[in-house]
Amino acid sequence: MRHLISELMSWMTHVMTTRNSSKLGRAELKRWAQTEYGKDWFFAYNYMLSHNGRAPSYDTFRKEFC
Repeated sequence: MRHLISELMSWMTHVMTTRNSSKLGRAELKRWAQTEYGKDWFFAYNYMLSHNGRAPSYDTFRKEFC
């Protein structure tokens, strides 16, 4: 499972760096954030945009909301 998550994160970083300013890259990030983060998708989406495609971790959520 950890390997799968690592590969997915690597793929998302690749998408963001190769299509940094394109609408397609942003649309893919938005769809992924909505799928993976549920009600917190907007926070995750904005986090990924501002951190070059890197997805937030559990620790990130905890630091922001606790």
